[in-house]
Amino acid sequence: MRRTFGLGISVTAVLSAVVAVMFAVALDGCSNKSKKTEVSSSLRSSNPISALPSPSPVGYTKSEISTPEISTPKKRSVVKRMSTLGYSDSVTGVSFRYPRQYTLMTPEKAKQNSDLLNRIPMNFVEPGGVKVATVELPDAVATSLLDINVNKNLTAQQCDQFADPDLSDVKGNSPVDTSDDSIPSKVNFHGMEFMRVENGTEQTDTRYYHHFENGACYEFVLGVAEKPGNTKAIDHFELFDKLERILASVQIKSEKPVEVTAGVPTSPTNDSKPQ
Repeated sequence: MRRTFGLGISVTAVLSAVVAVMFAVALDGCSNKSKKTEVSSSLRSSNPISALPSPSPVGYTKSEISTPEISTPKKRSVVKRMSTLGYSDSVTGVSFRYPRQYTLMTPEKAKQNSDLLNRIPMNFVEPGGVKVATVELPDAVATSLLDINVNKNLTAQQCDQFADPDLSDVKGNSPVDTSDDSIPSKVNFHGMEFMRVENGTEQTDTRYYHHFENGACYEFVLGVAEKPGNTKAIDHFELFDKLERILASVQIKSEKPVEVTAGVPTSPTNDSKPQ
């Protein structure tokens, strides 16, 4: 009984020790695996893998590599210029340019619009003026035109004067107020000197420009008149600006005086010798 009981105790103790060792090894293995899992997960979370830089060609740095620029041809901006026509009169020597959409009227055709021409008559101090040409601007609410006249019966001093206002009215406004456009004053357009005066009525504004050349007085009349029944506002300054652009293109061909060479009479030669 003692031997059996003693043997049983020793075997039981040995088996218990073996089981305890195996259990401890198992626990250690599980703990190591969980630690490895925690370490690997912490590595993945704390140190994410960054994208690798794109490889550069050997011998060049990234800053030295440049993409060739493809130059695209620039389109030239098209500037639309107003098309103009030219007018020239061989008799008076007057020439000018005007926009294509404007209407050029000969003296015969201008007579058909006698109503407007009567509202902007010639302004010479003496009769004898002859109409050369008329240019009319197209407009729905106003009639604006440039009228060209010439008078060969005036002197240079008379060309500086106007029928309206007459010379007595001008002398009565002495000293002359330079800001008063109703008093004749000198102006210059591209090197050509004019004597200018402005007058008009409630519905018609008129500017007269006189220039003396080739022994004749040239008159350029700029007129703006509202059409009957018009209720819209009219920018007279804009219309006069368009007319003065035509006036700025005016040229007058100078007539060269004919040179007369006086002949020197020669005395007849007498070959005979006195006796």
